[in-house]
Amino acid sequence: MIKTQLYGFPQVYKDVDTSRLIEVYAQGPGRLAEVIDSLSLEELRAHPKPDKWSILEIVLHMVDSEAVGALRLRKIWAENNAELPIYDQDGWALQLDYQSASKDEMQLALAHFRIIRTTMLKYFHKASGEVWDKYGIHPEYGKVTLRNLLELYADHSERHIEQIQDLRRVIGKPTDVSSMLPIRLY
Repeated sequence: MIKTQLYGFPQVYKDVDTSRLIEVYAQGPGRLAEVIDSLSLEELRAHPKPDKWSILEIVLHMVDSEAVGALRLRKIWAENNAELPIYDQDGWALQLDYQSASKDEMQLALAHFRIIRTTMLKYFHKASGEVWDKYGIHPEYGKVTLRNLLELYADHSERHIEQIQDLRRVIGKPTDVSSMLPIRLY
């Protein structure tokens, strides 16, 4: 279900240096690959927590979310005050059948994730003070700046890396990838 209530963008990272957020964002694809390394397809598809996504579903969600995020970032950069798209993440997971993806499809998705982030980093590295203040209108958050979206996507990969680590512990395949951000946006 898509929320339509405006509640403002969380201010959790307002005091975190932009260069630190860019670093976290840049390292997301490698950290994701590391945290799923050595898992079998059976382990990737396991549902050890009822009504929660599998590791495979989380990975494919991250990639689709990143694609939507890249569109949002480009719209803000090119069309200040643009209307930003949202999507139904649960609907996508179900309708795109994330759970039946093969390991090869997952590897292609990981490559896509890396390419999207590498491409968007070009924009982040050349952003100046006033560019960070460009904004779009998000149906849930209201006014969202380019900087806010950097915060959101840096946090997003960290959040899901933590979820994957938790699922790995539950299936008896723990790994230790320490968090790059000490708190979460939501």
